[in-house]
Amino acid sequence: MGFQEKSNIVMLTALAVAYGWYGIQVFRLATDEPVSEVMYQPLILIVVVPLVVIATIGHIVISALDPAEADSSDERDREIARRGSVVGGWIVSIAAFGALLAAMAEITHFWIAHVILAGLVIGELADGAWRLILYRRGI
Repeated sequence: MGFQEKSNIVMLTALAVAYGWYGIQVFRLATDEPVSEVMYQPLILIVVVPLVVIATIGHIVISALDPAEADSSDERDREIARRGSVVGGWIVSIAAFGALLAAMAEITHFWIAHVILAGLVIGELADGAWRLILYRRGI
């Protein structure tokens, strides 16, 4: 398993853990009070710090385990990254359109923000998952 594949696994794990925690916290808040009163903004900022820390520590560990391989990539890695980005980009585009429709329908900021956030997170998870599939199956 090459560095880029390991890096992809680290990012998938970090995203899943950080935003899984975020989703649980927001769901708890949204069930206790009306969504228009939920203070989700601090949680979004709070989730970013652990995400960066987890990703940074993970990359340091995989780099330290095989320093010669760290940051190496070849044509296959670049093609897999391109294909993954296309999948993620489609999801982000669909979510952006959904957020636009929600704004035009004058839905609360809570839902608009979460449509955008969900699009970004699901887009990144789909990107990473597709890359992992391409690494495993080959291109």
